[in-house]
Amino acid sequence: MKHIVLGGRANGLGIARVLQREGFRCDVVDLDSRAVCSVSRAVARFHRPEPTDDAVNALMLSLLADGGGVLYSTDDRWNAYIARNRATLQAAGARFPFAGIAAIERVADKLALAQLAADVPETRLYAGSEPGRDWIVKPRHPFTGFEIRKKGAGAGEIEQGYRAGEEFVVQKRLSAPLGGHLSLCGLRTDTVIGSVVYAKALEYPHPGGTSTLSVIHERGELHRELLERGAALLAELDYQGMFEIEFIRCSESGRLFVIDVNLRFWLQHELARLLGIDYANLYRRWLSGEAVGEPERLPGSVAWVHEGFPLSLFSDWRDSLAAVGHLLTRRWMWAHWRWNDPRPFARFLGV
Repeated sequence: MKHIVLGGRANGLGIARVLQREGFRCDVVDLDSRAVCSVSRAVARFHRPEPTDDAVNALMLSLLADGGGVLYSTDDRWNAYIARNRATLQAAGARFPFAGIAAIERVADKLALAQLAADVPETRLYAGSEPGRDWIVKPRHPFTGFEIRKKGAGAGEIEQGYRAGEEFVVQKRLSAPLGGHLSLCGLRTDTVIGSVVYAKALEYPHPGGTSTLSVIHERGELHRELLERGAALLAELDYQGMFEIEFIRCSESGRLFVIDVNLRFWLQHELARLLGIDYANLYRRWLSGEAVGEPERLPGSVAWVHEGFPLSLFSDWRDSLAAVGHLLTRRWMWAHWRWNDPRPFARFLGV
């Protein structure tokens, strides 16, 4: 049985390294020929198909031809590809939480996601006028095929897209300290297992960028609250599989709001392995029909460090002191660098 990782960036690299550690070699599929996985020792074969369903299907059918395989999705575009081609992939022997396709399609629609729960910031369809500084404009559907739609576009681009028939939503902007950006992550089978809570400690660009330093919270009241709310949301979606639910704690009201739901492997998933929670292997075993239960969480404080974090120290100097404190007091894991697999780091640097 094959192990096929869809997406060759840092989260796919983490899956490949975990599988290699367990004695499994994987194929990685990405649309970028220079993805970091393309040079990793943990990857058996790297594939770069043309960005069309026909080309990707031809590749997938060849990979699945001898005994099928487990699909590991690391990107919403790959989730969308699987949803569009569910029948073809299932018939070829692909193993994936296909029963969750309806949930995957639902959360990909940012308006439908906002209507799912009361604790999502106020969201409505964009009506073709400047909403003001207190609102964020984003695409209703972030992807068309394999093409990323406008994100962070200027007012002129949004208006142009709207007049061309594209749909956007406007969402109430919430202010929150960096540590108020939280993610509940885990695997849901019949119940949620292996749940952890990540918090942003640095990001780039600032504000509103990707995390360059993330820490895992100790289990406590915050973890219990997010787990209760996350489990209820996943049950409402009738979803089983990997998940990341992003929350933000509003500075003004103190309330926790859901701001995004990612039903796939997230960027920092490999960090939990330092606490005894190995998501890639839990997922592999579950889809292979093995019984999986709650893993024993090891004690310790850990942090995930993206190699671009020095840029964050300058762009987000207010949070830099606390970030350095995390680095001095926690065991940490680099996103790309490993002594026994250095080339992905060089590729990240552009080499």
